[in-house]
Amino acid sequence: MKRVSLILLISFVLLLPLGALAGAHENAEGAKELTIEVMKVHPPFTHFGIAFPVALLVLEIAYLILRRKPDSIEFTFIVLALLGVLIATLSGYYVYAHIDEEGLSKEGLELLESHELLGFILTSVYSVVLGLRIAYSLIKDESKKNIIRWIYLIVILLSVFAGFFQGSLGGELAYGGLV
Repeated sequence: MKRVSLILLISFVLLLPLGALAGAHENAEGAKELTIEVMKVHPPFTHFGIAFPVALLVLEIAYLILRRKPDSIEFTFIVLALLGVLIATLSGYYVYAHIDEEGLSKEGLELLESHELLGFILTSVYSVVLGLRIAYSLIKDESKKNIIRWIYLIVILLSVFAGFFQGSLGGELAYGGLV
């Protein structure tokens, strides 16, 4: 029960700023001002989408080295990784929805669309990882559990590298003068 309470509390704290964004569509002038603020907030949100998956990967590797089976701590990190990626994606999508695409170069628009697509893919991937972890906890056969664990470990590893690439694209957009 403590784990569920902790996850809900962290989810609430991380998702709270997104609640403020939901009401921003009512006033066009306010939405424009808020979009500028969101553009400033999106980069810090992306750190959750990178830090939690990296921490999850480190934890998974440590568990393998120590021959420790996945537990509630590991499950919590999977949920945090998913929430981190989801928050980064939602805040990025909000910014994307309010960007003047006509003012972007062709290269900037292509990069922006690739960045957005990869955000949605990473969110989906971490949803699959969570699903695999739930399947792991429900399956009784140890050999099947090991296969599922290796699958989601490989998926986490690849998605961490994809997250680094995603960050590179975002940095090029933000600091390369493309947006």
